[in-house]
Amino acid sequence: MSAMRKKHSPLTFAVVVLALAILLTPSASLAASLLEQQRIDRLLAAIGEQQSMVFIRNGSEYTAEDAVNHLKRKMRSAGSRIATAEEFIDHLATASSFSGKPYQIRQPGREAEPAGPFLHRLLREVAPRD
Repeated sequence: MSAMRKKHSPLTFAVVVLALAILLTPSASLAASLLEQQRIDRLLAAIGEQQSMVFIRNGSEYTAEDAVNHLKRKMRSAGSRIATAEEFIDHLATASSFSGKPYQIRQPGREAEPAGPFLHRLLREVAPRD
């Protein structure tokens, strides 16, 4: 029994090649999301380096390391809903999703301040937009 081969038109072949090229080419949005993830990672690393910083969440004080771990958990839970480092700060790193209370940062010799402005300044220092 011989197998019959179905001939495909040149148009069908061209469509398949084009579809594969599109699927295998990294998209601009993928590159952008990788860049934004790198910016978030730099921000988190910079927070972790703030050894004398106190992170205040729901009235309790935490170390910089605790803050980083907490924010990483929130990022994992958010999944693809966060597209930029700025969104990470504005939607995850400024207030408790449980109580709605704003997070605060206290550095030695300073009053506690809202986390948002502090984190935006830190992001501009460690991972500015090009």
